[in-house]
Order: sequence, then structure tokens, then C-alpha cells
Amino acid sequence: MNKKGYTIIEMLAVITLLSLLSYLVVTNLGESHAFMNETNEETYYRNIKSAANLYVSNNYELMNKIGTDGELIITINDLIDNGYILSDNLKDTDNQDILIKMDEVGLMEVIYPYNK
Repeated sequence: MNKKGYTIIEMLAVITLLSLLSYLVVTNLGESHAFMNETNEETYYRNIKSAANLYVSNNYELMNKIGTDGELIITINDLIDNGYILSDNLKDTDNQDILIKMDEVGLMEVIYPYNK
């Protein structure tokens, strides 16, 4: 008699393959989520630094102060008050200080987060 159907070995092979594939998918999703969190944090800090650079570059008095002192400390609140960032975009409210330095060539370096 010719019965149509699958043997127990074939069923176990399919279940094993499906389990392996689901394990690989779940593992990769977890790793990509961690990578995205790191990327978001880097982007956040880069945006703060860009806003600080723009704020100082547009403010002649601050540029002169950096030229005479060599460095300047501004705060996140300076950027918010002058419209360079929005307060609802802030993640890290503990790190308020941003250090602006001028190198020998005259290029600005923005250091954030800055801990005194």
C-alpha cells in the first residue's frame, strides 16, 4: 500500500531547521537593536556638538573670548535659549557643560560631554 505522508524523521528535520532559522533571526535582531542604540547615542552627541559649533561661530563675542582665553565653556541651556536645539530632544540632562577650544591652526574643537 502506498501511503501519502511524511515520516517522523522528515518532520523532525523540518522542525530542527525551523528552530535553527528562528534562533538566528532572533539573535540578529537583538544585535542590530544594540547597534542602533549606540548609533543613536553617537548621533545625539554629534548633533549637540554641531549646534555648539554653530552657536559659537555665529556669536562674535564668544569667538573673541575663545581667541583670548583659548577655551570657553557653554551650557546646553545656552543652546536652548538661543534656539540651536530644542529642549524636548535632550536625552542627557546631567551633562550640561560643553567645552569649546581653539587649536593652533584656528580650528574649533567641541568637547561634549565635558566633565570639569
